[in-house]
Amino acid sequence: QIDFKLPETKEEQWAFLQLCLTEKQYENFYDAYFNKEDMIIDKLTEEKMDFDISKIRRFGEVNLSALIKRIHEKMEIGLAIIELGKYKISETQTRAILKKYKTLEKSLEIIHENVYQLTNIDGFGFKKVDKIAMELGVKKESEFRIESAISFSLAEFESNGHTKIQEKKLLNLVIMQTKLFIDI
Repeated sequence: QIDFKLPETKEEQWAFLQLCLTEKQYENFYDAYFNKEDMIIDKLTEEKMDFDISKIRRFGEVNLSALIKRIHEKMEIGLAIIELGKYKISETQTRAILKKYKTLEKSLEIIHENVYQLTNIDGFGFKKVDKIAMELGVKKESEFRIESAISFSLAEFESNGHTKIQEKKLLNLVIMQTKLFIDI
C-alpha cells in the first residue's frame, strides 16, 4: 500500500510538479520559477491563477491547461489511495474504482450506499468486497450482502459448467460464503 501525502512544502510541491511534466518542461519551469515560487502547486491550482507562463520556454496555454488537469488527477488519485486504503484497497484497485466511477466523491458515495457494487469491477470478487463491507460495519444479514452472495454463488457454480442448481444447494453455497446460519 502506498502512503500518499499532499505536497505541503516547497520541495514536496516541486517534486510533485516533476511527476506531472516531461523532463525538459520541468527544467524550464525550474529555471523560470524555482527561486521565486515557494508553493508552485498551490500557485498553479488556485482559483484566480495569475501565473505568467510567458516566462517558461515552449510552454503555452494548452500545455498549462493540460498540466493543471494532470495535477488535479494525480491529487485525486492520491487522496483516493489514502481514503480507500483505510479499507485495504490497493492502489491498482483504487485506480479501477476511479476509472469506473470517475471521482473519489462518487466512489465513496457508492461504497457507502452499497459496497457490494464493487463486485461489478474486475479484481473485486465477493470475498474481497465482503471483507471491506465488514470493515465498514455492514450487517452480516444485509440484503445487499445476501444478494451479492447469491450472485457470486451462481456465477461460481456456472463457471464450473453447471446451468441449473437446486434451491437448497444454492442456499448452502450462500451460507458457506456468508457464514450465516439460516434454517432451510
